[in-house]
Amino acid sequence: MAAEGQQMNSGDLLPKTGSLQAEWRRCGKPRCRCTGGTLHGPYWYLRWREGGRQRRQYVPCEQVNAMRAAIASAGDCVHPHGHSDRSSPSSAD
Repeated sequence: MAAEGQQMNSGDLLPKTGSLQAEWRRCGKPRCRCTGGTLHGPYWYLRWREGGRQRRQYVPCEQVNAMRAAIASAGDCVHPHGHSDRSSPSSAD
């Protein structure tokens, strides 16, 4: 979730180790289609590690393609909380 009312968008800088992952869910309603195996989703999340903990932030479906492009083009970047991630140099292939 975005902090202090900020929206997550493709203009946000991403952590180097971030990845975009899809999740499918069961809602828990007894008569829903998901009880038979067809889950709800995909719901997209940006995941990264910060301070030894895994963090995640929901990415709306209309921003998934922009987020993929931002992750692919990310070089030096800043975590969503504003601190720089320059602990190790990036290797060029």
